[in-house]
Formats: sequence, C-alpha cells, structure tokens
Amino acid sequence: MSKLDKKGRGKFGPPTGKKCIVFIDDMNLPAKETYGAQPPIELLRQFFDHKHWYDRKDNSKIFLQDIQFLAAMGPPGGSRQDVTPRFIRHFNVVSINTFSDDTMVRIFQTLLQIYLRNSGFSPEYFGVIHPIVSATMEVYKQSMSHLLPTPNKIHYTFNLRDFSRVILGICLIHKNSIDSKRLFVR
Repeated sequence: MSKLDKKGRGKFGPPTGKKCIVFIDDMNLPAKETYGAQPPIELLRQFFDHKHWYDRKDNSKIFLQDIQFLAAMGPPGGSRQDVTPRFIRHFNVVSINTFSDDTMVRIFQTLLQIYLRNSGFSPEYFGVIHPIVSATMEVYKQSMSHLLPTPNKIHYTFNLRDFSRVILGICLIHKNSIDSKRLFVR
C-alpha cells in the first residue's frame, strides 16, 4: 500500500478520487492475551466503532477516509482464535461450506478426464482416474486430521488448494513422457 495523503488536520486517505481497500488475511490469528482480548482486533474494532484512532505523539484524533476493509479468516481451531461478535458485526460475512467427499472426487475426476481427453491419452488411462483421485483424497483427509496447526506450526493448514495442486501436477504429465499406465499412476 502506498503512503496515504494528508487531507486536512488529522485526516488521511488515498489520493482524491481514489479508494483504498485494506485486506486483512487470517484475521483471527492474533493470540488472546491473559484476559481474553486480542489487541490487534481491538484496535480495528475501535476504528470501526468510533471512526478514528489516536496519534500516540499528541493524542489527537486520526481519521481515515475512503478506506474499506476486507478480511479473511478460517474456522477457529489450532492457532486460530474465536473473534468476538462485537467485532464481526462490522463485516458482511460470507461463508462457504466444505464440499462433500463425493463432490470433490467428482470435480477432480472431471478435471483429469478433460485433461487426458484433450491431451490424446489412450482409453486405458481413464481407468486409473478414480483410484488416483481417491488416494489423493485419503492422503488429504489424513493430513487434515493428523497434522493440525499449532502456534509453532501454523503452516499446517491444508485446504482445497493443496488437493488441487496434486491433480494439477498430474495434468503436467505429457503423453510422450510415459509409456505405461503403471508409470502414470506412480
């Protein structure tokens, strides 16, 4: 984000005629302190409730104009915390339910079928699509249930992107680089 322009005494924002969108990723990641508060979340809540912050030098009010906040967060668990309803009320919440196993298998089987068909693979390769997608699903589910994120290992978060990377990696195989179905499965 570039530097905000000063728009008058204590007022800041993007250049005139422009809007600024601030994206907050993993909004529920800040750990709770001794009394259960999350200081970064409380600072944001203060801005949403009162429309200003205070300058630490002279305690004057700082107003931000033409700025919109967009945030993303995962479900609580592991290193992710609950966020208070008092803070969430300032957002329009959009949620996506997780896909069922059948839906995920169907999506990724279809992707592989389209790739194999368009790449000119022989029909014998189409028979291994279901076992490949099912095996990938099993590894994905085992990883999600056994490799839970912790404050020390927050990178242990698995999502649909990880599943799709495996399938898209298979889609990088060229027809000329393999000579058997067994090699394709490996």
